[in-house]
Amino acid sequence: MTMTLPVSSNLATSTLEGVIAAAVTPLDARGQLDLAGLPRLIDFLAGRGCQGVLLLGTTGEGPSFCVAERIEVLREGLRHRAAAWPDLKLLAGTGCASLPDTIELTRAAFDLGADAVVTLPAFYYKGVSPEGIAAYFEQVIRQAVPATGRLLAYHIPQVSGVAIPAASIRALRQSFPDQMWGMKDSQDDLPHTLDITVQFPGFHVFSGSDSILTEALTGGGAGSITALANVTSPLNRAVWDAHQRGGAAPEAQQALVRARQVVKGLAGPSAMKAVLADLFGFPEWSVRAPLEPLPSDIRARLKRFASRPKYVPLLIKQDLTPAEITFVESHRDSATYPEMEMIQNQRRLYPQNGLAAHAIGYVGEVSEPELETAPTNVAFDLDLRRRDPAWGLRRLDVVTALAARHGLDLAERIAMPANNLALFFRRR
Repeated sequence: MTMTLPVSSNLATSTLEGVIAAAVTPLDARGQLDLAGLPRLIDFLAGRGCQGVLLLGTTGEGPSFCVAERIEVLREGLRHRAAAWPDLKLLAGTGCASLPDTIELTRAAFDLGADAVVTLPAFYYKGVSPEGIAAYFEQVIRQAVPATGRLLAYHIPQVSGVAIPAASIRALRQSFPDQMWGMKDSQDDLPHTLDITVQFPGFHVFSGSDSILTEALTGGGAGSITALANVTSPLNRAVWDAHQRGGAAPEAQQALVRARQVVKGLAGPSAMKAVLADLFGFPEWSVRAPLEPLPSDIRARLKRFASRPKYVPLLIKQDLTPAEITFVESHRDSATYPEMEMIQNQRRLYPQNGLAAHAIGYVGEVSEPELETAPTNVAFDLDLRRRDPAWGLRRLDVVTALAARHGLDLAERIAMPANNLALFFRRR
């Protein structure tokens, strides 16, 4: 993508923090490793402000390679890092479905000189208990992570199908306070990122979403590890540098939000490789099956967005009807509406034009009495009650009883991060 923001001359920091690109993995037309392309990619990322590079994450198609292939990539990446960018942090994605493979790959990564590993939980079996997830990571740490090694748990449940709950982190931090070092939180859910950051002081949480980078840093986050940083790293770095100065970079953050909206729903490896080729002259690197290259029409649209002038967006209308959404979707790539886009936002909706809000209260989260309340909710509850004793955390049984007295029945209950609940009521 065409970027014009300045990049700090300080390309890397002495500690593991800041802007880290979840790099693509170069593959030739047959889907085999193109190791000769890796040094150029690392040079490109380091030269555009990345303070670190993650090899073989989701964007790097790590789970698509065998252990031997992944070790080849790590060896070449670390060789070039040592020769050309000694201050650049290099992280290794080491999560596998098999525990022995994860241990072997993690051990090899540290033996080769990786600064940290980013490790998925075992992802074949779903519905595993927090104790089972903790036991998996415990064996990885005991058998493969040296005393000075750093493991970042990789939380991306929408892809892996297995979340890493706070209970697992707590148990591992108690046993391995130094080696269980942090998390790559790619759930793309700001409350979850902030909750983990607050619950575990000294636990280094990296946002896996560029859209929430400013808020994550403000809440104590350690930086970002993202796919978009392959092509937007000057923007990520502008946000990081502004935060380090005690300020913000709203223009850069807004550009990241817009870029994230454009690539949302696309296969990250395919999209990033297309943009690297179309805008920065990289080879036409392929992806390994089951992934496929981007369709030509989507690739052309992505290229137009990435290379066009960056105008300030103008809000035309909000609260679109289904018919209007259909119209925009079918016309926004036309000559008549070449720059029209839709951006989804979240907000609270109350039934009966707000009647339920007056009955239940506008302010305050809802939780079940038997669930452990997140520390962030406890602090929020106390703050609300200091302002008005009628405000604060709502118990589910109290809320449903109060709603029933006003003719509202609980229709749906959706579990949210940090043991919060979203409740939907219908009038009788």
